[in-house]
Amino acid sequence: MGPGNNLYANSLVCVDATTGERVWHFQTVHHDLWDYDNNVAPILMDITVDGRDIKAVVQLTKQAIAYTFDRVTGEPVWPKFSNGPFQAQTHLVSGFHQRSRFLRNLYRLIGMASPRMT
Repeated sequence: MGPGNNLYANSLVCVDATTGERVWHFQTVHHDLWDYDNNVAPILMDITVDGRDIKAVVQLTKQAIAYTFDRVTGEPVWPKFSNGPFQAQTHLVSGFHQRSRFLRNLYRLIGMASPRMT
């Protein structure tokens, strides 16, 4: 990466399709020197959290982090649980287990049966 803040590099950017104006953005990795770029397209989904319907967007990353935002407002769906540099917002996992329990949660998210962990 070059000098400066690289504002929209490794970012999820919401643009108003009518006006072309930027509505909100979130940078998943600041000044990426480690090849942690966003390598998959964002996923649009309708979810229900605490009885509230949310039009969400999920950005999966190479670090097995799934950033989940209200796609209208750009607000994170779940509060952050870490102040670490690569866990800036939220995960779809409750924690990491020595047997990769987080994979079970990701499989559940996409409606697939999780592989058997032994």
